[in-house]
Amino acid sequence: MPVALAWLIAQRDLSLRVLTPASPEVEVEWAHAIELEDPTPWLAGGELVLTTGLRLPRGRAEQTAYVDRLAGAGVAALAFGVGVRFASVPRAVVEQCERRGLPLVEVPLPTPFIAVSQRVAQRLARDQQEALQRVVKAQQAITRRSLQDGPAGLVDSLARELGREVVLLDEHDRPLGWGRSRALAQALVARLGDRRRSNRTRSTQRVETAVGPLELQALTGRTAHRGWLAVGITTPLPPDDRLLLNHAVAVAVLLLDRPREVEQARAAVGGTILGLLLEHAPSSPEMVRHLTHLGFTVDSAVRMVWCRSTDAVVLADAVQASLASAGIPHVLQSAEGGLMVLVQDRDTEAV
Repeated sequence: MPVALAWLIAQRDLSLRVLTPASPEVEVEWAHAIELEDPTPWLAGGELVLTTGLRLPRGRAEQTAYVDRLAGAGVAALAFGVGVRFASVPRAVVEQCERRGLPLVEVPLPTPFIAVSQRVAQRLARDQQEALQRVVKAQQAITRRSLQDGPAGLVDSLARELGREVVLLDEHDRPLGWGRSRALAQALVARLGDRRRSNRTRSTQRVETAVGPLELQALTGRTAHRGWLAVGITTPLPPDDRLLLNHAVAVAVLLLDRPREVEQARAAVGGTILGLLLEHAPSSPEMVRHLTHLGFTVDSAVRMVWCRSTDAVVLADAVQASLASAGIPHVLQSAEGGLMVLVQDRDTEAV
């Protein structure tokens, strides 16, 4: 987290004097003393360059070129120490800093450069410590709300901490919660629905929706894909917020991941429902609606896939694991000579 140049100038004991206008938005990444005519190979940008002008030529053209090199390297500001080689900051340096919009600060002789560097380093360390404390406090708040209110609490807490849109989806792309905008959740579901499941990956990715861009974080459990945590990214996430998002992803996985026994029970229930549907076709709407608990939508067409096998039990385990990992709604039942798998028609190609 950089230090505001205005804060540094306001430190009275340093007696710094501003010679060219400095925007309040100017921030310093580091303070670096360097006495070279061309220091740019050793600069990364964002520095407050400290110099007494020991190697600075006295010619106006050379002094102008010196400022141009610093501005081109993207330094935050120039701090010129007077009283060593130059009694005052050379006029050419002042004028060129004004033309290039490079903040120029005069450092009096009694103020050592090390005092300026230390002040910047101390402020950076303090800001980093405060940021870490804020992140830890926010992580605790997110975890506490998640324990109290489940996925909805997680989403609400994360949206508040980040000040951004947040959407949580399960493995079947169904919204479990949204921070601010239900419209964004619906737009995300529509966007995912337009993409073939076989082309989707369980990794971080950017998705454009009608409401705005989102970053999708995959929620991957021990054995299967468990959903997505989406965050609005109209502006980039700063490092502190990235830490909070990573923490929220871990908490979301813990909330949504299910023990193996529960997965086996769900698969058994799905097989029972499929058997009842086949025995009592056409089935009652109440029976069909049981499929919605397994990821099916009421109005979707379905397709039965028949897999021939001499060992339907082994095949069932493999198919169950594969489809669960891909987040594809399905129910299956072993039958003599193979395996029956019911899926939504739009997922047929992926299956």
